Order: sequence, then structure tokens, then C-alpha cells
Amino acid sequence: MDKTNPLLAMISQQNAEGVNAAVTKKEPSVTTFPSTPETPPPKPPASEEASTSKSKQKAGERDWERFSFVCSKDIIQKVHDISEKEGFTIRDIMELFLQRGISEYEKKNGVAKPKRKKPVETLL
Repeated sequence: MDKTNPLLAMISQQNAEGVNAAVTKKEPSVTTFPSTPETPPPKPPASEEASTSKSKQKAGERDWERFSFVCSKDIIQKVHDISEKEGFTIRDIMELFLQRGISEYEKKNGVAKPKRKKPVETLL
């Protein structure tokens, strides 16, 4: 592990604290935030949606997909704190952290590639 990367060091420290809390059966103090679902923008009519989608892709906009996972309350609290302090959305912060983590992984292990899937017809 690269000790010079502050993000990885922070995550390692958080993981170590979580393990220590579990071993000593201490509950880490965490403030939980009520979950507030994001309201998606209203969808344009189908004809407009197709043209809007194509124009966004041409302009270099990203294609987004919702992605959820479970992690420790300590990490969630830290992300909320960073978001509030720095004035960025949680999505922006998590995307940055994930991009940097993937970059570190790929430096060490090579480019991450999807496994090839076999056709469903091969099952029977």
C-alpha cells in the first residue's frame, strides 16, 4: 500500500479504527443523517429525450447510473463532513475518491477489464 496517498491513508486509518472498535466492543460515535431521496428532474417527451440524449453525448457529457453500497458509519460521516466543509456534493466527492482508488488499483494491477460473458444458450 502506498503510504504517500492521503486518501488511502485516511481509509486505512478509518478501517483500523473500525476493527479496534469491534474488538473492544466500543461503538464509534457517529451522527446519522436522515436519508433524503434525490428527486430526478422531470423527463422530457420521448421525442425530445432521444434528441437531448444524443446532444449530451456529443457534447462530452457523462452517462450516469445509480450505484449504492454499504460501508461503515464512520466513513459516511466523514464524507458528509467533507461535503459540507468543501461545498461539493457527496456524488462529486465519492466519484473523485472512486476514480483515485481505481487509478491506484490500475497502477498496481493493470487496467481493469470486464470478464467476457458467455451466451445464455450455453447453460442448457
